Amino acid sequence: MARIDNYLQSHPQIDKELILVRFSDFGQSSLNIFIYFYTIPTGWVDWYNIKEEVNYKIMDILKEEGVEIALPSQNLYISSEEEEKLLLHNKNNTEIYTSDR
Repeated sequence: MARIDNYLQSHPQIDKELILVRFSDFGQSSLNIFIYFYTIPTGWVDWYNIKEEVNYKIMDILKEEGVEIALPSQNLYISSEEEEKLLLHNKNNTEIYTSDR
């Protein structure tokens, strides 16, 4: 979190008066970080460009620190009979994993 805070503190288009980077809480499958700051430009397009730049930099920092971002996923378990039916109707070429593979 210190690297993210340092990045925001050094960004020329971010207001230094109020920057918060805190471990906020535990999610169902995550550790949540609260990031709060103001940009100096107040126009919507400028704000959104800065926000995007910051988000990409945060992703780079997390990757460099060996942190992986969890993405929503789900597992579907199908019996052998249902698997055969599903394979016959699988028009999207979706890869299917079963417990016996």
